[in-house]
Amino acid sequence: MFGIQNPAVALRLLAVSETLYPEGRANAVKAALDEYFQGGYEYNLYPRVGLQPPFIVAKQGGSVIVWSSGVHTVEQGLGVLLSSSAKMSPVQDGLAGSLYVQSGLNVYNTLTSLYGGSIENVLLVGHSYGGSLLSVTASLLVGSNAIRSVALTTFGAPRPGDGTFCADLGKVDIARWMCAADPVPRFPPSWEEAPALTLAVGFEIARAWSLYGQPHGGLVLYQNGTILEEPLPPLTFPIQDVKLLAWATGGGASFRPNIPSRFTAIV
Repeated sequence: MFGIQNPAVALRLLAVSETLYPEGRANAVKAALDEYFQGGYEYNLYPRVGLQPPFIVAKQGGSVIVWSSGVHTVEQGLGVLLSSSAKMSPVQDGLAGSLYVQSGLNVYNTLTSLYGGSIENVLLVGHSYGGSLLSVTASLLVGSNAIRSVALTTFGAPRPGDGTFCADLGKVDIARWMCAADPVPRFPPSWEEAPALTLAVGFEIARAWSLYGQPHGGLVLYQNGTILEEPLPPLTFPIQDVKLLAWATGGGASFRPNIPSRFTAIV
């Protein structure tokens, strides 16, 4: 139903995801859903609670769209940073960041509580931290064997879990959008990616970070309009450390992509 690998659809979602930062973000997403569904649908908005970012659940027939925003505050950024250095939590056969598991499980429980077995197709759309937590939701939905199809679109999402967790997402239709200059998909970083940051946190945390990876479906959007299937954006050393630290502390939380002008007609 969702045509998630269609660049026109993905870029439309990308354009709206940028509006998750202003106060009117919920209204902007609601407008996009109105346009997308072209008819009556159920709509539920869940505001931010603690480190759980706000998310939206919309349903029409057997199809559901879940939308989650990302890091907006220093509290959330530091939560992501600290949880990445802690022991990961189990999800299916793999391990994922404990904060992602906590938040992703909350979204999963919300869906099952609202709709039970009436869901056939699910599209999960998340920006930054929201993309990583919805990766956990996607894994749980696939593991339930109760959903016909699960699709996941993320924008600039950090690494969510270990290699086994990422491999378990092989059954999910993923479009993992990244901008060429975005450092966040490389968080948690390896020593080669952010030497100063990994040296500062120490060996034990750097070793924990080394376990994290990204799932399939990487799509890098370049400023000239080129879209390439790549696992990660180009490394921006030596400013990678600064960018990652700014993002994790909330000071640079909105690495918002500039959509190339030649795509504005389809977005």
